[in-house]
Amino acid sequence: MQTLSAAPVSLLDIVVKQGGLNEIAALTPGQKSDLFAKLGVVQQLLAAGHGAKGAIVTASAKRMSVSPAAINLWLKLFNSHGFRGLIDGRRAAAKGRAMLPDITRNWICDLILRAQRSDGVLEVHRQVMDQWRLWKRTGDPQWQIPGFTKCPPDAGKGFPAGFSYETFRKCQPTAYQSKLAHQGTVAAYRTLPSIMSTRVGSRYLETIFFDDQKYDVQIRVPGFDRPMVPLGFNALERLTTFPFSPHIRLRWFDTEEKIHRSLTQKEFVWYVIQILCTEGYRTDDVGTTLVQEHGTAKAWSNQELKTPDGYHSFEQAINSLTAGCVRMDDSGLFNKPAFAELLYGPSSSGNPRFKAPIESFFHVVRNYMLPMIGQTGRNVDEAPEENYGIDQYERRMLKAAKDLPESIRDGIISNYLTGVEFCHMAGLAYDALANRTDHALEGWAECNFVEPVWRWEHDEPGVWHNRAKLANLPRHLREVALHEQSQNKLLTNCLPWSPAVARASFLRDPAIAKLAFTDAIHLLPTSWAKPVTVRDRHEIHITEELLPGETLIFLPELTTPRGRTEYLQPGDELMVYLNPLMPDTLLVCDRNFAFLGTLTRNVRCGKNNNQLEEMYTQRARLQGHMEAPVKRAMQPVADRRAAVADLNRDLIKQARDVTPPAAAHAIKQARPSRAPYVDPLATALPAAGEVDSLEADPFI
Repeated sequence: MQTLSAAPVSLLDIVVKQGGLNEIAALTPGQKSDLFAKLGVVQQLLAAGHGAKGAIVTASAKRMSVSPAAINLWLKLFNSHGFRGLIDGRRAAAKGRAMLPDITRNWICDLILRAQRSDGVLEVHRQVMDQWRLWKRTGDPQWQIPGFTKCPPDAGKGFPAGFSYETFRKCQPTAYQSKLAHQGTVAAYRTLPSIMSTRVGSRYLETIFFDDQKYDVQIRVPGFDRPMVPLGFNALERLTTFPFSPHIRLRWFDTEEKIHRSLTQKEFVWYVIQILCTEGYRTDDVGTTLVQEHGTAKAWSNQELKTPDGYHSFEQAINSLTAGCVRMDDSGLFNKPAFAELLYGPSSSGNPRFKAPIESFFHVVRNYMLPMIGQTGRNVDEAPEENYGIDQYERRMLKAAKDLPESIRDGIISNYLTGVEFCHMAGLAYDALANRTDHALEGWAECNFVEPVWRWEHDEPGVWHNRAKLANLPRHLREVALHEQSQNKLLTNCLPWSPAVARASFLRDPAIAKLAFTDAIHLLPTSWAKPVTVRDRHEIHITEELLPGETLIFLPELTTPRGRTEYLQPGDELMVYLNPLMPDTLLVCDRNFAFLGTLTRNVRCGKNNNQLEEMYTQRARLQGHMEAPVKRAMQPVADRRAAVADLNRDLIKQARDVTPPAAAHAIKQARPSRAPYVDPLATALPAAGEVDSLEADPFI
């Protein structure tokens, strides 16, 4: 370390004392002037007493137009390297960098690329300086720096010219190169320019984006031993940004398998079918493109599976069923190494920019759900720390509730929403998103999804009238309104439509058709069907792994594709498809996968529920159908009994009409109390001799 004595010493004495006369002579006049100016400031600082250095630093920085930090750096460099540390080597360093071979610069860049951490430049500089010192001290060629045949000399600061940390920092790769080397293609892709796209010119239902998401909320559902996170499939129409009804269910924990049951490919396929049935697809030349991802939200495609029509993928089946109008498209996929020679690639993931609209929509969904209790945070690192304690408490409550009476169990309050409450709140959030007007969606005005409005000058701010009201005003009032608008531009505006209004404007498009629900039979692999047999009580029992702990019962009344009603008989063997999203309807085929029709689920209903009456009506129809053969066989007996009843009724009526009421009363009074019983019909029957022929007897 270089120091100065308290006694005044000339600047030249400092240089001579450190043996640098020859080095000073080699400097340019500008370098000499700059060096001695810095030495003067350093000399003042070293000679200053305690507490006086701050004023010197401030005054010198102001005089020399530099920062106080630069003054302190000069002092540090002088203490470490003497006067040589104060030489302005930028010109020499620039010359050195210009003379630095490209192979050396590339070598430095390669070292930085192989350093995993973000501060790798500092570590690479330290390693290279260690290598340079070993080469300088030993002369061993194994420490040779690429691009140099002999060891470069010290430039006066402890390293060769051009080997400063700043030079290494400038040799570091670009952000894309660094991300590609350190993290891979997914991270590197985010540093590339965005490809701009527009909704202008597209048509309704031309593109539908599909994706799955995990909601940032925990909920508590009775029957499960821990709080859980809801999952959902979402569909977003590109032109109107209208969110179709999502499919939401629990990410429940299977205590037997010890795994979480997440969304499945089967659910996604049924969800796509539901959207095509409820929303439809385009039948013109534009058609409809369904954009799926490469993970969970991806339709089935497997050569080992096939539909009843022989197709080995959902894409082939839906394209054939819709005569080429519906196509499937995949988002970009990241599953390959940065370079093939690296051999190992990342886990497959979709390119979020390919389906940016639905990814950004998920962000808005989570923002709308922020008021819900039980927030989990964006990820594990950002989750509230109190969630750990709340989770433990909720588990204890769920465990204790199992042994409580139902009336008390239902009254236990939770720190989380129940499943029913969450689905209700989620529905409100999606409705709010569909009806929002406070947005700035791209190309909205160009698509004419706006409404020109106006107001009177005396109207309250925010009160607007449509153009129809202006057109219907009397001429003199309309002229007054137009004059006010010409004088004040704030009296006119264009209010954006909500996505729901934009969608409603296309619902009557004749190019839109809807898929029939029964068409699903042509889109599903045969291995997804379940074999069943009609039970003795004319019922069909189904279990579904996506609906755990529940047995679904279906009535045997079959609705055929032509709308006729038929009834299945006990012992009938069938193949059925159950939609876990709509479990109240069952698709039925025979063993050869010929479509037979649909069955309706037998569900529990309340007394005031209209569905209960429908179930009774359906059972009555079944009862009538099964009674028909018995009724046909017993019809002669029923006819004979009807004839007996009619004849007896007529005879009794005739006897009463012949006998006067007074005589009948006298006969009744004279009858002994214990007289044998006499059938009143016997007296009314004609004698045997009065029967004309056998054919006249109705009982023969």
